[in-house]
Amino acid sequence: FTVGLVIFYLSAGFFAVFFTSSFMEIARYTKKPELWAGLGRAVNNLVAAVITGGSLALLNSGNNIAITTIELIMFVLASVAAFIYTNMRRSFFERLDAKDKNKLSDSERLQKLSEQFSLTQRETEVFGLLVNTEDGLQTIADGLYVSRRTLERYVSAIYEKTGAKSRIGLVTLYNNV
Repeated sequence: FTVGLVIFYLSAGFFAVFFTSSFMEIARYTKKPELWAGLGRAVNNLVAAVITGGSLALLNSGNNIAITTIELIMFVLASVAAFIYTNMRRSFFERLDAKDKNKLSDSERLQKLSEQFSLTQRETEVFGLLVNTEDGLQTIADGLYVSRRTLERYVSAIYEKTGAKSRIGLVTLYNNV
């Protein structure tokens, strides 16, 4: 009984970590990462709840042949599921890598946006700084050697040309190119 309990807790810990880390890894590529990040624990708990009743009934039956047979079948099924999952996971990340290789570089994105919205060279430079840094307007103005008021005029022109209403809107526009 004690050995079975130790094995149970070790495997439960392993699967909790396995499901949680797997779903957290996948979450960053989804539209709702906060939903997927917590789903690993939910799947782990659901699987544990489904298996527990049958496992207890089997252990209480006292039929050692049935217990051994079902343990072997479960081991094979778990191995097959792990193999399938590993291959699906590998192909998923290979597709993501291929998609990333087809993405435009920062300068290509800025060039495309510049052409699309008829931005001047300086507006394109300001646009790039707004979406690629967390610096405030004064810091950006200092880096460009212009006054804050001049920078604000560039930003206003960029907002007007792109239809964005905020810096977050510019970031969204930039990321969707």
